[in-house]
Amino acid sequence: MRRNIIRISLVVLVIIIAVFLYNIGKSHKIYFDNKNITIGDTTYTASNTCRVWVDDEESQDVRNRSRKVFKVAGAAHTIVVQEVVNGELSGERIEKKIKFKLDEGAIVNLPVLLDGAESWYEINTEI
Repeated sequence: MRRNIIRISLVVLVIIIAVFLYNIGKSHKIYFDNKNITIGDTTYTASNTCRVWVDDEESQDVRNRSRKVFKVAGAAHTIVVQEVVNGELSGERIEKKIKFKLDEGAIVNLPVLLDGAESWYEINTEI
């Protein structure tokens, strides 16, 4: 009897560890759009090139009217965006946090984010 309880406990522990490791290792795609966009009655104009960092990893430059993708692992991420003018970082450095559930990704609209609006990203389950 005692041996069966120990075995069942070990199996349950292994299953819990497997679910935990799956969640922290699950990858997500974050797309960064630097394109003109209209949300409601407001039109946001694409800015110059923007430099984007996700979780202090290697940065990518997102040019005007283009899109870049980051593949990241885990559920919570920090996004940092700063404009680039003539090859130099300029303007305010904007830092935001984003969380995902399983099988989610996001599209971050850089013009909206730089303007400070609340609807700066869109969760997408089909990414």
